[in-house]
Amino acid sequence: MVLGAEVAYIAAIAALYSVKPTATLWVFIVPYFLSTLLMMFGNWCQHMFVNPECPRSAYGMAHNCVASGDNSMTFNDGYHILHHLNSTTHWSELPARFMNLLQQHVATKALVIEGWGVIDVGLAIFAGDYNAVVDRMLLPYHKPTDPAERAAAISMLKERLKPVKMTQA
Repeated sequence: MVLGAEVAYIAAIAALYSVKPTATLWVFIVPYFLSTLLMMFGNWCQHMFVNPECPRSAYGMAHNCVASGDNSMTFNDGYHILHHLNSTTHWSELPARFMNLLQQHVATKALVIEGWGVIDVGLAIFAGDYNAVVDRMLLPYHKPTDPAERAAAISMLKERLKPVKMTQA
């Protein structure tokens, strides 16, 4: 059924393109590819830091972005660990749930970033600006100022960016 719908969509776009190519390109084709690319980037941003010690845990496969203006426009999408813990939690309950589970975040070395949305974090990583991310880190390092602690935080971020070899469990 899904395959049939996809084939029908492509056929409709092809038919429209043969009648009005410029309009079809800008109304259907470009938005399709642009939105797909942006959604993939957003999902990567939510899951780019994987803790190799617990890659299957919600605390290890994602990070939270708290106190971010983006959260008010994205239904608290920055609380992504909590989304994986219970995807049925209403978005308005996520900040309180985060506070209730704060000790679990600490115990699992969950990554928590303050003041930025997930896209901001992803763009900083793409630009290689690990210091900017460390400056906003609440957990597992709390905005480290000591050079050795900053280096450890950057090292941890780089380690969590590496591919994780999953074993059968």
